[in-house]
Amino acid sequence: MDNATQNKQVLKYFYKYRRATPSEVWDSLMEKNGLIPITSIRRAISELTKDNKLFKTDELKSGKWGKSEHIWQVDIRRK
Repeated sequence: MDNATQNKQVLKYFYKYRRATPSEVWDSLMEKNGLIPITSIRRAISELTKDNKLFKTDELKSGKWGKSEHIWQVDIRRK
């Protein structure tokens, strides 16, 4: 899956669920699409944040590997 497709899949996830951590997105996309590196999900979230489609909240949640992760949220004004 190329970067543009990954970005679209990540954004689609956020339109459906509104808020998530990178590992929550990764878990969901892994179930649907097979092996996708978590770094690819983080890259897509970073690019979508730079494009003002997502924004990083100040909220933290315990991540998949025991480390806290920020929660990102879709910017519904930019849909």
